[in-house]
Amino acid sequence: MSPENRALLMRANRLMGASLVEANLVKIEDLEKANEKLFEIIAVQNVRQSLAEKSRPRSSPSSKSTGASRRSSGRRWPTIPRN
Repeated sequence: MSPENRALLMRANRLMGASLVEANLVKIEDLEKANEKLFEIIAVQNVRQSLAEKSRPRSSPSSKSTGASRRSSGRRWPTIPRN
């Protein structure tokens, strides 16, 4: 997860959590447990992402890649015929 996305996720989570506690929908103890779990998940994902980046073969500087191969899931969407 990029640092920008992580900061945004954490800020949104804090604001939502504070609102839920203020409205007496969640106990502060339960919110703290949920936050710990969220941070564990983020940490595991960051480790997996960095390992995947290290194992990815590097392309030569002369080859230009659009990145489409990383974004493509291998599925082809049906085309809509135009009349």
